[in-house]
Amino acid sequence: MNNETISAETPRLKIIEYCSNLQENYRWQEEAWFDGQPHPIEPVDIIDITRSNEQYEEKYTIETAVFQDETARKGTVTKWYLDQGTASNVVMISSHDFGLRTRAVEGKGWILVYHPQFGVHQIEVGPDLEKNPVVELGYGHVFCFIASSDCKRLVLEGIDMPDFQKEYEVVIEDNESHTPKIVLSDGYAALFSLESVGFWDKFDQFLKRGRYDQSPRIEMDGP
Repeated sequence: MNNETISAETPRLKIIEYCSNLQENYRWQEEAWFDGQPHPIEPVDIIDITRSNEQYEEKYTIETAVFQDETARKGTVTKWYLDQGTASNVVMISSHDFGLRTRAVEGKGWILVYHPQFGVHQIEVGPDLEKNPVVELGYGHVFCFIASSDCKRLVLEGIDMPDFQKEYEVVIEDNESHTPKIVLSDGYAALFSLESVGFWDKFDQFLKRGRYDQSPRIEMDGP
């Protein structure tokens, strides 16, 4: 595993490490990955979620779990199960006190993410990639998970730091023109446009085509 972060041009989006596609890195039914190694977990609850608007209705599932070792002091576990060609809700992390680390453990797809300090990016994820990233998201990130149409389903494993609370995030309705208010590091607070930066254009292109190959990916230094 190599600890790396994106360049100074994108200061708030972090790739914590990469998981190689070794079997022992993906025993995700019994373990979750945190700080470079697996830790045993115990499932707690399963929640079915419906994402819909006037054109469609999609369902996905969230499973929660707790660590069974000392890692329980640092956070809890959430897993997302998305059918091929579908997406999770678009949400914004609204608390400075909350962070989410996530990786794909089955299938393939993308994390689509926006922040006013670095714009819109997508990060390709999947355990069969040579470098499957562990992505850290924090305050002000607007993001969703999208499953490729080329896989049966996408399963993502997330570490909530600390335990997740509903007030830590805001769900953004499809095609909402602006984010909720975001306070930047210099104290500037504003609503930021999701339309003008092309967030919804990329969201639609992913779901209509199942993949979106033409836009730039985040390039990392190092091995």
